[in-house]
Amino acid sequence: MRSRILSAAAALVLAVTGLVALTATPAQAGCSHAHPFLDGTGGYVSATDAAVRSGPHHLGSGACTVVGRAYNGYAAQYYCYTSGDTYNGWSTWTWVYVPAINRSGWVNDALLYGNGSNYPC
Repeated sequence: MRSRILSAAAALVLAVTGLVALTATPAQAGCSHAHPFLDGTGGYVSATDAAVRSGPHHLGSGACTVVGRAYNGYAAQYYCYTSGDTYNGWSTWTWVYVPAINRSGWVNDALLYGNGSNYPC
């Protein structure tokens, strides 16, 4: 009887651990940030090549997925900004919609005209 209880407990621990492992990797968990439409101003990409990411992180294993690439002069609709990994001296990132590539995502403010949104998310 005792071995059945221990087996059942071990199976439960494995099931719960397995479910937790499937819910989100550390990179995915850190990439989820709210981004309400607060700003409404437009700007453009001021860098030669800017990665549009699923979250405001670009370093190592915590790097968020690149969902598109925007190039110098591409128009960008600014929503709001949040803090993230520092890039080129800037640790703020703006959620943008880039019509030229029909993608939305986070771009580091160092890569945006006027340094991105003025509205915190």
